[in-house]
Amino acid sequence: MPLTPTYNTPTYTVPTYAVPTYAVPTVTPTTTGTPGLTNSPTPTPSHAAKCSGQPTKAEILALIKGQPGIPKATLKVQDGPFCAGTWSSTTVGIAGVDADEVEPLMVVATGKGSTLTLVAAGTDVCNAQVQTTAPPGIRVLVCGF
Repeated sequence: MPLTPTYNTPTYTVPTYAVPTYAVPTVTPTTTGTPGLTNSPTPTPSHAAKCSGQPTKAEILALIKGQPGIPKATLKVQDGPFCAGTWSSTTVGIAGVDADEVEPLMVVATGKGSTLTLVAAGTDVCNAQVQTTAPPGIRVLVCGF
């Protein structure tokens, strides 16, 4: 009788995994305003109006004369002063020089007359004090917000 080989076939068990399911939270947006219209961000306030008295152009020029960083040349007020509350903002340039040739100086001050005090003067006067203390109309002029 001939011999026939027999083979044992191994059996494998494949594990099964259940895919977990998660509840997805539903978020319902809340809206305010008129339905169908997009709410815009807070508008930028308008800039301060021209001063109707003090400080005058002459007072601003006297205030900055001789200050560190201020040119020793003859200066002139190019725009302003603009006032909001007790604050003022003025643009100053060198007399006889075209505004396109030299960057103007900004001057921010508080008070009027004998209490006029320099806060900042230069090409960038949007310092921490101006950002946190100045009225919105002054901040818009010198900081843009």
